[in-house]
Amino acid sequence: MSAPIRRKLEPGIFERVSSDGERLGLEIQWKDADGRPRRRSVRGNIHHARDELAQARSRRARQQPETDPRATLAAVLEQFEAAHVSSLRPNSQAAYRSAFARFKPLGP
Repeated sequence: MSAPIRRKLEPGIFERVSSDGERLGLEIQWKDADGRPRRRSVRGNIHHARDELAQARSRRARQQPETDPRATLAAVLEQFEAAHVSSLRPNSQAAYRSAFARFKPLGP
């Protein structure tokens, strides 16, 4: 017996069919928070598969990248400046940096 065939029904929802044409079930596919593709079998009909896929995708959206809870405001501003402000035009960079200077502590 050969491996089951996967037929795409909708984006993220597949039907598994044996080589004899017998339906084996439904399967959902999504990407987790790390961007890796995941698959899972689903019992029931297409409506159950849609619900399961929506739940899996919402779990991914709720998963936040780990950040240091003790990060200082100055460190967060530096990360933001490196990621977003550095690609702006010079006058825009100056405006952001002057605004950031108001939040950064004066001392060491």
